[in-house]
Amino acid sequence: MRLHASYLTLGTLLPDHSSSSSKKKWSAPSIIDNVITYIPKLQNEVGELTLRKQKLVELERRGPSIRAISVLELGESGYEAVVQICLKKENEDEFSNLLHVMEVQGLSVLSASTSQVCREQRVVCYNFHVKMDEKPCEGDDYITVLKNNIISSLRDNTKCK
Repeated sequence: MRLHASYLTLGTLLPDHSSSSSKKKWSAPSIIDNVITYIPKLQNEVGELTLRKQKLVELERRGPSIRAISVLELGESGYEAVVQICLKKENEDEFSNLLHVMEVQGLSVLSASTSQVCREQRVVCYNFHVKMDEKPCEGDDYITVLKNNIISSLRDNTKCK
């Protein structure tokens, strides 16, 4: 009885079981089968989140230069986006370096602008309206991929200086 109760408790931890409104009874073997497929999915998700955290930690270690990066998809076509990068201005070549980063990522810059947001701390926001030269990969969260690629390119560019 205790073993059966344990299987039922384990079954309630599964997303399919807890969200299911059907009154179908779950047997111990079906619960175990679902656990066997669900745990690897969780492990993959933990791995992806760990990598994401490591990238964020690396970004923070890079120093106070990068204040924020955002990428916003425009429209439903998935071919255009607005990229905003706020940096502590370190030198006069940053705008041209950022344009180069956009080109390296396979983006066509349709328009670009800059604005100084904090004179004392020398924080400047660079805004880019970009068009992707290729259709984004199906199934991938290409906005996240694009953002991570921009961060990597910025990091690589600052290492070269």
